[in-house]
Amino acid sequence: MALPISLADIAIFPFIQQFSAVDPAWFEVAPYTKVSAWLNKLVASNLFIGIMQKQPT
Repeated sequence: MALPISLADIAIFPFIQQFSAVDPAWFEVAPYTKVSAWLNKLVASNLFIGIMQKQPT
C-alpha cells in the first residue's frame, strides 16, 4: 500500500532531487534504496511531469 505524499515529502524533494543530480552514478549504487525508490516515484508522477515541462531557450 502506497502512502500519500506528505508536506514533508514535498518540502525535501527539491533538495534530494538536486543532490541526486550531482553524481547520479553514485546515487544509483548508494545504500539509500528507499530514498532512491521514493525519488523515482515522485519524478515519475503525473504531477511532477505536468509541472516540469521543458521550455524552449
